[in-house]
Order: sequence, then C-alpha cells, then structure tokens
Amino acid sequence: MAEKNILNEVPEMNYSEVSDYKNPEEFTKLVNNRRSCRVFTDEQIPEEIMQKCLDLALLAPNSSNLQPWAFYWVKTVEKRKSLNYFCLNQLAAKTAAEIIVVVANPEMWKTTRQLMLDELGKNKNVKSVASALSYYQKLVPLAYNQGPLNLLGCIKKIAVFFIGLKKPTPRKPTSSAQMKTWAQKSTAKI
Repeated sequence: MAEKNILNEVPEMNYSEVSDYKNPEEFTKLVNNRRSCRVFTDEQIPEEIMQKCLDLALLAPNSSNLQPWAFYWVKTVEKRKSLNYFCLNQLAAKTAAEIIVVVANPEMWKTTRQLMLDELGKNKNVKSVASALSYYQKLVPLAYNQGPLNLLGCIKKIAVFFIGLKKPTPRKPTSSAQMKTWAQKSTAKI
C-alpha cells in the first residue's frame, strides 16, 4: 500500500476517543463557583499539590502539542519578593504562598518535537503512530522552522501566498516575530 502524503490527504484512522467523564453537573458547578483571587492567606501549599498543578498545566491544549513554554517554580521567599516588582506590586503576587513563572519560548518546538518523535518511535506497531510520526518528521519542521536569517520563513510566505490562491492554506508562522506571537498566545492559554 502506498504511503499517504500528509500534506495533501488526511489518512483514514478510524480512531475516536470516548470521554470517561460522567458528571457534567459537577463541572458546571465548578465553573459557576470559580473566582479570581486577589489576596491570599499565609497558608502553605503542600509540595505534592504544587507538583500536581504543574503536571496538569502540561496538559493544556496547544498547537501540535509542541508546548512552547517553560515553568519556573519560585521556591524562595527572597526571589518571590523580588518578583513583586515585575508583577506591578499587585497584592495577588505579594500575598501568594507560591509563584510559578511561565515563560514563552518559540524555540521549544524543536525540543518537544524530538520528545514526541522519541515517544512515538517506541510504539511503531500502533496504526495511528505512523501518521503521527510522519506529521512530526515532515509537517512540523515545515510549519515552524524559519531557517537561518529567517530565509525559509520568507520562502514559505511567498509559497503559501500562491498556494492559498487555489486552496485554503495555513499561512503562519512565516517569521521569527510570528513564532514569538505563536509561543506567547499558546502560553497565555494555560
């Protein structure tokens, strides 16, 4: 059987995921009762809770699961106090028992792509893995790599303009600036 070209065809996967979440009323209750906290108590947060929060943050949806971010858990009181300036001396930052700094990193796609390829490579006998491997090997570098001096990005910009005249075509990112915007927007959604 000929291999499908992922740039032109969507492979038939016959794949679906079923949610095991059986209590939508509890979710609705949670959403209806959420609030923004501006001042915190001095109650300490157990380390296992912080670790769980960081683990859950990694599950945030993002483009191609490339996770263009880094998390820094600020553990010392002195560093948290010095961060108050960068948080505009807001009470939320001043009174927080813990602070996690999330930094957008447009170059992180390379590292995360390789991690995805390594993980997918362990499961080659699964039918859907071949398509995912192809996606991370071919399409991700084509979409996100801007090349030296942004030359590849310039070539992509011209190419997608002409391709887009005939069919719907993703047009971004085609520059370092658009990569920064992509990373910042993805990070802001966490």
